[in-house]
Amino acid sequence: MRKRFIFTLCSIVIVGLTPIILGGNLPAGDHIDQEQTHCDRFWSTNYPGEFAQSFKPTVKTITRVQLYGFRNNTPGNLRISIRDSLNGDDLTYFILHRDMVDTFPEWFEVDLPDINITPGDTYYIVWAPLSHTDNISNCYWWGDNFGSPGHDAYPDGIEYRLGDAKQYSDFCFKTYGYSIPDVTILNPIDQSNVSGIIEIIGNAYDSDGSIERVEVKIDDNSWIPATGTNSWSYNWDTTSVANGIHTIYARSFDGEYYSNIASIDVYVENIGVLEIGDIQGGLSIVSARINNTGDIAVTNLSWMITIDGGIMNLIHLYSTDTIPVLPAGLSITIVTTNSIFGFGWADIHITAVGDNAPLVEKRATGFVIGPFIFCQ
Repeated sequence: MRKRFIFTLCSIVIVGLTPIILGGNLPAGDHIDQEQTHCDRFWSTNYPGEFAQSFKPTVKTITRVQLYGFRNNTPGNLRISIRDSLNGDDLTYFILHRDMVDTFPEWFEVDLPDINITPGDTYYIVWAPLSHTDNISNCYWWGDNFGSPGHDAYPDGIEYRLGDAKQYSDFCFKTYGYSIPDVTILNPIDQSNVSGIIEIIGNAYDSDGSIERVEVKIDDNSWIPATGTNSWSYNWDTTSVANGIHTIYARSFDGEYYSNIASIDVYVENIGVLEIGDIQGGLSIVSARINNTGDIAVTNLSWMITIDGGIMNLIHLYSTDTIPVLPAGLSITIVTTNSIFGFGWADIHITAVGDNAPLVEKRATGFVIGPFIFCQ
């Protein structure tokens, strides 16, 4: 009881000096997220007692905290940490040397290693002296706000002194942090089949700022700017890659931080389009042009010309070959390689197929006179 009376008396002395504490300029990169800056009194704690203050962040990353207090003489070091439960393990911590705290009330900074957190969940700033020799004349003092029902300076948190929750009181504190932006890919759907030119569509969001740009990349290629920010798109010509599985990546940037990278896998299945032109006859040959009217090169194009008929079905010829690549928009003339000789009507049948192009065929009727064949 006597010790508590001393604490309260010291608090009363300082009340008139620091009823409200104002913060200074913020460095670039983070910002104040949660704070309680009203100070009515000060409390001290000795080893091994812990003080704590709960809070609910709105950011996704905590970078540092500030506390308000002072030290008496030369106490030992402090361990200051952040936890997701009052008596749980430290998520991050910092050892504070007494030289970092002045002998009169002020804000002092605790530059913790950055941690990722969940906005809206409850977390705890926990601090405790590490020296066994600290006492009432050689310790740290911490500012708080004395609350009451209807007068809670920070309703999203609670002050804890030596494990006891003080429902309406809150220590003086500030948390700093930032939220990295988000990005999502809406179209195409993961694991879907795509072909031709497709529009990659997505959304981006930044809870504490604005989206400056969105970038897209395919597989291990370079990042390419997309069109738009919060709603964005990018046209991808899938014919520029081989058929098979490919990965689409997207990230957003808010001017300071990149989002986590979103990705989906798609199966590119571009099909070539073959077309057989008019069938021509001539002196001992039949010919035709095969056109690639699609958007991609056709690989391993196999063609065949068969000629059957004549008197007593004595004419039976065929020619075949494989063309390694027929680029998009180009054509090639195919010609029979076996000499024709006979007489009478004959059926001409031409087929063409590629590894990535479906079978096409064309028929014609020809009349054979000796080495000549005339096609209708």
